[in-house]
Amino acid sequence: MMANKVSLASQIAAVSMFVRGEHVRLNKGQREFMLAHMAAALETLKWLSRNETIIRDFVSAKQGERQ
Repeated sequence: MMANKVSLASQIAAVSMFVRGEHVRLNKGQREFMLAHMAAALETLKWLSRNETIIRDFVSAKQGERQ
C-alpha cells in the first residue's frame, strides 16, 4: 500500500485519463504522478476484491435495516 493516501476521486481521474488515451500527452512528471494514482487504484481494487464478501454482507444488512 502507498504511504500517502490517494483519494478515490484522484484514482478515478487517473483511470479515466488512461482509458481516454490522454496519458500519451503527459510529460514525464505528469506520467509519474498518474502512474502513482493508477497504482493506488490497483491497490484499492485488490482490497475490494479481498473484502468483497464482507462488503456485500454489510451493504445487504444495512439495506435490510431500512426496510
